[in-house]
Amino acid sequence: MHDSGALIENISTEVVLVPLTRPVGTSIHQIESVGCVLVTVRTADGVTGEGFCFTIDGARIRAFDEMVKGLAQFAIGRSVFEAGRIWADVWGAINPTGHKGVTVAGFSAIDTAVWDAAAKTVGLPLHRMWGAVTDRVDAYASAGFWLSDSTETLVGEAQRFTEMGFRAVKIRVGHDLPADLELGVAADPLKIGHEHIDRAG
Repeated sequence: MHDSGALIENISTEVVLVPLTRPVGTSIHQIESVGCVLVTVRTADGVTGEGFCFTIDGARIRAFDEMVKGLAQFAIGRSVFEAGRIWADVWGAINPTGHKGVTVAGFSAIDTAVWDAAAKTVGLPLHRMWGAVTDRVDAYASAGFWLSDSTETLVGEAQRFTEMGFRAVKIRVGHDLPADLELGVAADPLKIGHEHIDRAG
């Protein structure tokens, strides 16, 4: 599908720093804000697609912005329906710098925006455009659950999500073993699925 109206005419970025209402902690980070590069793809027909990449506390966010701008050339002038080919071309081009970190994060924002514009162009949600065969997926709740919160707060959040219908939640661990064990005991009565550990760091 190569309708000229679907050609990408412009890719723009905006750097924003989003302060959190309160600092939050993981086993390896203390987070006070999130820095984002907001990416907008615009087609000849005026359809826009959006994507973003982010860093904790805005660290090196300008490097992410420059990476997006540097990779935009691979998409400008091409159809939003060539997302897969654009991705393959970029994947080959970034081989010398590696397929991780700033390069992949920067391009992921463009890739997301291109797919978003493609779906909007045909008037379908992405899952239908990709040929979804189901209208339900398993999901877990992971909002909140910061290590900087008390055990009581964490258990309360887990309870709230189970009442919303979630059958699994992600609670961060790894900062302090006694606190992790206390949390496990406190959360046990909720009987939320099986326990798994994925310790960061």
